[in-house]
Amino acid sequence: MFVTLQFYLMRLIFIFLVSLSLISLGSTAQKRYFIYVESELKEPFYVLINGKYNYSSSLNGFLIIPQINASTYYAEIGFVGNKYPEQHFTITINDQDLGYLLRKASDNTFNLLNLQSFSTLNINGKTKTNNAIDALAQLDAEIKKGKAITDSTSSPKLKKDH
Repeated sequence: MFVTLQFYLMRLIFIFLVSLSLISLGSTAQKRYFIYVESELKEPFYVLINGKYNYSSSLNGFLIIPQINASTYYAEIGFVGNKYPEQHFTITINDQDLGYLLRKASDNTFNLLNLQSFSTLNINGKTKTNNAIDALAQLDAEIKKGKAITDSTSSPKLKKDH
């Protein structure tokens, strides 16, 4: 009788632990991402995300904003001593980390060069892409997928001498 009760309790504990582990696997945590921003001028700056979260760069102009969910964020970038006017960007994270180069334009505004796609995010929120870089990126992706690059001209055939 004691053995069957012990077996029953062990089985009940086993079922409970398996159920608990399945429940914990089913509830997945939301993945977190980061945004890397580097100042082309190597000057310190700050980023204010959604008007709440303030991040300051290093003295050399490097910044990592950690633990961000996939979403769209309003980013305000300012400079030490108000050296330049504040810049406003809309940044969207779509299931990957982001890296930007903060570049100064000729009209004293700034834009963000995406270090993965080489597209430019302007202060008005519009993204400008470089067609030549896009073509190279597409070609690189095709090569990595194993698609062969074929030449339309045929190679000359050698004649055999007998």
